[in-house]
Amino acid sequence: MSLHTGSNCTFNPPANYQLGVSNNDNYDCQLNNPVGCSVKGPVGSYGSSFNAQGGGVFAMEWTSTFIRIYFFPRNAIPADITAGKPNPSSWGVPAADFDSQYGDCDIDANFPPQTIVSKNNMWHLVNGIKMLGNDSY
Repeated sequence: MSLHTGSNCTFNPPANYQLGVSNNDNYDCQLNNPVGCSVKGPVGSYGSSFNAQGGGVFAMEWTSTFIRIYFFPRNAIPADITAGKPNPSSWGVPAADFDSQYGDCDIDANFPPQTIVSKNNMWHLVNGIKMLGNDSY
């Protein structure tokens, strides 16, 4: 989970405020920093362990003072999310906590309204030849 900004923006929360760990102790979000300020998620939130458990749900809470990213394994998705009435105050410790009180970042100035773009590449087999399917956005 990474944030990238054009101006000075840093985050360095106490370790017990997030389940993930800062990537390479890098807390600088500027675009010229190739990894941005990033947090490696907890086990099960990516890679083969993510796939083995059938995936999961990522949720974001975004305010003027913080951006928090939560992860829930497929078998532990909170009922408020499945009911369509998310209540972040009941979710516990986030996977990543980008809180301006633990750094130097004006959230509103650095993160204007966003658009989510999802790209899904699907491979399929045609006459024994792997072919890339349609992209969907």
